[in-house]
Amino acid sequence: MENELETTARTWKFVLFHHPPYFRLPPFEDYDTRLPVRAYLVPLFERAGVQAVFNSHVHFYERSRKRGIYYIVTGGGGAYLSTVGAPQDNPYSIYAASLYHFCRVEVDGSSLACFARDTAGAAFDSFTLDLESDEDGDGYLDGDEFSSAWDPTDPYSPPPASLISGDYDGDGTAEVALFRPASGLWAVRGLTRFNLGRAGDCPVPADYDGDGRPEAAIFRIGSGLWSVRDITRFYFGGLGDLPRSADYSGDGTVEPVLFRAASGLWAVRGITRVYFGAFADYPAPADYDGDGAAEEAVFRPDTGLWAPRGLSRSYFGRSSDLPVSR
Repeated sequence: MENELETTARTWKFVLFHHPPYFRLPPFEDYDTRLPVRAYLVPLFERAGVQAVFNSHVHFYERSRKRGIYYIVTGGGGAYLSTVGAPQDNPYSIYAASLYHFCRVEVDGSSLACFARDTAGAAFDSFTLDLESDEDGDGYLDGDEFSSAWDPTDPYSPPPASLISGDYDGDGTAEVALFRPASGLWAVRGLTRFNLGRAGDCPVPADYDGDGRPEAAIFRIGSGLWSVRDITRFYFGGLGDLPRSADYSGDGTVEPVLFRAASGLWAVRGITRVYFGAFADYPAPADYDGDGAAEEAVFRPDTGLWAPRGLSRSYFGRSSDLPVSR
């Protein structure tokens, strides 16, 4: 599927499979199937420019939209109907209803119309998409929307410019820097502009050579490629892994690090592999004890738990908060 999505020249890309990544979890559902799909498949959909994903599993209808992709749950084909969960359970939900139904998609060139119809044939929900228009006026055509936005609630989403700023000239003062995910452009204010990476890559600038200055670098989620500008290229990790580089050895040089959300695996390249954390944890490594070396740490948003490995645990924050550690 990865090869098909990333190499096809077709205008429209739809994906159909069973478990949806986004839906309002029905009451008394005994297992949340959403997290593995978000970790392993959603980054691929965003990187490859998928426009719509159709799923079933839960027995109702729901339409969501995240980073330009429509996620349609169409599970009203004849089995018992499920109760739609609470709205806050899916912040990307636009419309949901528990009824028997079917969906009809009509495509005309660069335009699409999707209609959800009940058993009498009456449309109760619909949406349109024109790849040549800029619906929200953000400067990106709807066909490129998947690569244009940063979602702070999604750890797989490319970060904003402020998170890649650093002391790029080594004068002791940080420069404002940005990474443009749609084109791979890096711009360090007052210093330089260059291209490194492509749409879907995750920027991971850090001091990889120990000279006191961060190097521009990218992690390619699908293949596990790390490319450090003017220094090296190597493969480490893959789809579903989160890059979180830090100085784990305390020698002043940053090591490439991966956090695998599906299993809680931390892998520090050339140093160690440990298991620490669980689904939905945010990796937040930093030097929490002041010894010059970073510790693995996670923030658990549903409880506000901060847990640096081998150190004391504390509770600080709540479910809508984001961890900030450097």
